Amino acid sequence: MDAPPGLCGRGEGPRAAAGLPARGLRAVRLGLPRLWSRGSRTARRLHVLRIATSPRGSPRRGKHMSKRLTVALILLASFAATVFGAPDPVLERIEALWLKTSYAEAADLANGAAAAGPELDWWQARLSDDPARFQELALMAAQNPAATPALKRAAALARAREHFAAGRYQSAEGLLRPFAEPDEPLDSEAKLWWGMSLQATGEARAATKALEAVPDTSVEYPISQALLADLNLRAQRPRRAREHAQKALEADADVGAIALGVLEQLARAEEDLDASREIVERLQRDYPRSVELTWVRAAGIVQAEQTDDTDVLVAEERSGPRRTFSLQYGAFRDRALALRRMRQLEREVQDLHLEVDREQSPALYRVVGGSFGTRAQTERARDALASRGIEAFILAPGR
Repeated sequence: MDAPPGLCGRGEGPRAAAGLPARGLRAVRLGLPRLWSRGSRTARRLHVLRIATSPRGSPRRGKHMSKRLTVALILLASFAATVFGAPDPVLERIEALWLKTSYAEAADLANGAAAAGPELDWWQARLSDDPARFQELALMAAQNPAATPALKRAAALARAREHFAAGRYQSAEGLLRPFAEPDEPLDSEAKLWWGMSLQATGEARAATKALEAVPDTSVEYPISQALLADLNLRAQRPRRAREHAQKALEADADVGAIALGVLEQLARAEEDLDASREIVERLQRDYPRSVELTWVRAAGIVQAEQTDDTDVLVAEERSGPRRTFSLQYGAFRDRALALRRMRQLEREVQDLHLEVDREQSPALYRVVGGSFGTRAQTERARDALASRGIEAFILAPGR
């Protein structure tokens, strides 16, 4: 598998995906119920103090106690706001522009802000269209002593995903390793991307161990099982490959293309042509744009709709540095497979072309499309394609 699929922030909103803290306390203006909801020790003390100020005796006594303790409440609330951090109006404005897809205006506001801090650095990184600048700002945000664990994790994952998309799998693996250690048992997304990076670098045993650690209660579990099926198939462990493929299909039909591809190869190896044909029909029906169906066609199991696709399609090849953000729809060592993938996407994707990396041997053919000014626009386009069943990876400008 040249470019294993992955998950990017499934089920998270823009603030959560950015690793930004939840809306801070507005201290006295929001009142004690919000403080209590944070569950902090300070909040509980304030809650007790609030109960104590209720006039349960004579009105005069209650009023007297309330006046004295109100000062204490305000001081403690101010302390809580200092500890937990009140929301920055500039950051809130940037987020509002982000949600409205006003990326250029959001970038101008972020770059012109006088305040400093890890959250602002992270927004500047996400809105930057310079890959080197993105890496610099994301690293700066993650290394800031005031950065939250969530922000550090989000920055590391984003940097790793970019390295992965650019083919720098060892760099991606190094970034993800700290977040996949045993003391981070719940970080299933990091484990998934770590396993994918290890798989791409040829560390099959380590990749298997990382993917097996993804808990079955996480949204990453189905794709991890599909990748484990592929790893076991390559390691010539057909029984385990079949088990993982079936688990993937049972957990989430959306990863069926990978799992069905494994099952089809197993059926073909066992010379069970009926089972192989049935799986191919399912791939054609449910996953007509999948890379797995392209591989099956290349193996001669089923005829493509047009057998002369590679002859008719004239593909533009580019080998120079990339000037804008783009999306990658597959990477192949076989040029014929890359051309067939382009044929599947030519009505869906604009500016579709091949990027040829001849520094590798044999050459690597990337199917690339789209041209975007910022990373944020590229992420939006990728998510829109994913909703139509087309998976893609973000490619940053340059090499």
